[in-house]
Amino acid sequence: SGPADKLRLTGFVGSPEELEIASAFAHEKNYVLEVDHYPWPQCEAALTLGHAQAASGPWLDGGRKRSLTEGDMLRIDIETPAADSFIHLAYIQADGSVLNLTPPDMALAQHRPGSRVTLGDGSQGGPVFRVGGPFGREMLIAVSSRSPLFADTGTNIVSPP
Repeated sequence: SGPADKLRLTGFVGSPEELEIASAFAHEKNYVLEVDHYPWPQCEAALTLGHAQAASGPWLDGGRKRSLTEGDMLRIDIETPAADSFIHLAYIQADGSVLNLTPPDMALAQHRPGSRVTLGDGSQGGPVFRVGGPFGREMLIAVSSRSPLFADTGTNIVSPP
């Protein structure tokens, strides 16, 4: 039997040790391992938002997995869902800190269905997002809502526990 016929072990774990345990279990049972490592708070975000992911958006181009190096520009292209919406972007850094990437003018602006919004490349006077330390696996979260999520739209950093 080929890999397509094997059972798959899927999901994510919160530590490298848990990934090793899952890998050993999959090897012992002859399963295909499709498990990612999401450190805190990425694991919490995946648990909280995993079931909310839907084709109804927002859709990110820039949220796909890829490797970036120091100084690279991070351009984020967003397509809003099929309803009027407000967009909020949060970036979870490798050290667990969370950075609000939503510019104040965007946080308080309602976007029409299917609108395209670009951030990070400096277009239209917006911010330029450049890659810098800390380095490691990071996560970008986009949330659309019918009303603004936060009254205070300043750039805030939340530190890990």
